[in-house]
Amino acid sequence: MNLSFQEKSTWVSLVTTVVVSAIYFSKVYPILKLEPGNPVGLVKLFVGMTILYILISAVLHSVLAIHKHKEAAAGADERDKLIELKAFRNAYFALIFGLFHVGAYAFFHTSTAVIIHLALAAFVLSQIVGYITQIYHYRRGV
Repeated sequence: MNLSFQEKSTWVSLVTTVVVSAIYFSKVYPILKLEPGNPVGLVKLFVGMTILYILISAVLHSVLAIHKHKEAAAGADERDKLIELKAFRNAYFALIFGLFHVGAYAFFHTSTAVIIHLALAAFVLSQIVGYITQIYHYRRGV
């Protein structure tokens, strides 16, 4: 399978997002369940996972850029920009859908921490939708 630099970069972003988000949300649930009023633990976890995401993403993208330095230097072409636009559109609709449901949930529940994390989950899922859309269009060909 011959993947372009842009497609490999999208795969790196998708995998990094899924892995770090899975770790984060698996650790957040027990904190919200056992200590719903402890924002310090949640903030520490959020900052730690954000730093982990940045480090993993930076290392993997650097390795990819070194490996495919000519393609990385060339940048995105018109096809890549069109694919990004389609992915952005789908991610936007997924985010609006998710935030609408978070807003509906907020009417029935008062835990601010849970509502914030549901909004964060909607954001993460919209990013994943965007990455999957990009990969789909790279494979399908636009």
